Amino acid sequence: MTSFINFTTLHIFFNLASQCIIEDGNEKIDNCFRYNFRLRNNEHLLSADLTLKTIPELYGRNLTFVIYEVRPYFGEMTLFDILHITELNRQAARIHFEILDKIRNWGRKTSGSNIKMLKFEIKLDGTEVKLHEVLNTFPVINLAYIVQSTYSEPLLQTCDDTSPCCLKQFYVNFTELGWNDWILSPPGYNANYCTGQCPYNENSEVQRILHSAKTNDTAFFISQPECAPRHFVPLKIVYAVSHRDIRVTTFNGMSVLSCSCVA
Repeated sequence: MTSFINFTTLHIFFNLASQCIIEDGNEKIDNCFRYNFRLRNNEHLLSADLTLKTIPELYGRNLTFVIYEVRPYFGEMTLFDILHITELNRQAARIHFEILDKIRNWGRKTSGSNIKMLKFEIKLDGTEVKLHEVLNTFPVINLAYIVQSTYSEPLLQTCDDTSPCCLKQFYVNFTELGWNDWILSPPGYNANYCTGQCPYNENSEVQRILHSAKTNDTAFFISQPECAPRHFVPLKIVYAVSHRDIRVTTFNGMSVLSCSCVA
């Protein structure tokens, strides 16, 4: 039986100062931000993007962001990602980078600190600059995740056409489709679809009634149950009609959240 699934978007914010303090208190790292969250056992990430909002004066310029993950105790830094933007345009003033693979294991710790720290190094046309010279707000991480209400069916199970009816995750990337020049947010979404096997009802009494009905009425047809969507959620997008005309709209039924067998 497919459990009911809820969907929400979580905005994880940062400390107000763009500075990270290492746990021993002896080191401070500039252009660094702290993110604090933990995923429960029944919460599963669907998408994650890093949002950077640039100042208007940068149109036509080239930007490079080198991002490091900083360990909270010793200040050790490892490369998190490198992001390149060529000839920044007006529609790219709010930039979204997909980082799901980078943070998939964040928040899964059962003990210890849930603090994650990211340090930013920025180059404008090849010259290193300060964060406030290119961004007019601090970096934000946006998460979308599914909350599974029961534990009877693992969300991330192997799901194919030979499995019992299940939800197959399918991510639509607007950049790969070439739509990122007019869809400003989100960078993509989990459309998902249903697949798998649906057996006939195995209850003997139900089978007897159906068989009797079929025998007494030659026109009676018992259809094979099919795996189909049960719950949907809408998708809100921010899109550009022109450089000066930015709009927000919501499309219903865009993302499948759960599946069930229907005849």
